[in-house]
Amino acid sequence: MYRLIILLFFVISLQIFSQNSEAVKILASGVEAERTSNFTEALFYYSMAIDMDSKYTDAYEKRGNVYRRIKNYGKAKQDYTSALSLNPQSRSVSLSLAQMNYELAYYKEAITGFTKVLEMTGDDADVYYARGNAYNKNNEFDKAGADYTKAVYLRPDFT
Repeated sequence: MYRLIILLFFVISLQIFSQNSEAVKILASGVEAERTSNFTEALFYYSMAIDMDSKYTDAYEKRGNVYRRIKNYGKAKQDYTSALSLNPQSRSVSLSLAQMNYELAYYKEAITGFTKVLEMTGDDADVYYARGNAYNKNNEFDKAGADYTKAVYLRPDFT
């Protein structure tokens, strides 16, 4: 057990410290700009971080989130796809892409995305609920009902 914990710490440390330190600082500036709703500036900083470190998954994800907020879905999808190519097991990116597909009424793609998130993380009432909504919009009412039931089972206070 100890070895597993040490191995996990080592892998996480490698991920954190393998990023270009300047790109990390630039990303922080982007986060601050996004926090103040200065999306043009945030996009500039996130793009600069990506230019400095083309394997910086977080920068792609954050830039994708900004593009999604300003409704530039094509660029958001490109960034989410880039982030997933670098880290296929990213729950947050997979979830963001699934949610965006739902917003765009691409319900089959949303269902696929929510299913992937559930496969990665196991039972999650919010994801079952979201997938249930996608099934409902896709006229797959039995599957929607099953997901809603599972969501309530996992979180009885879910209404």
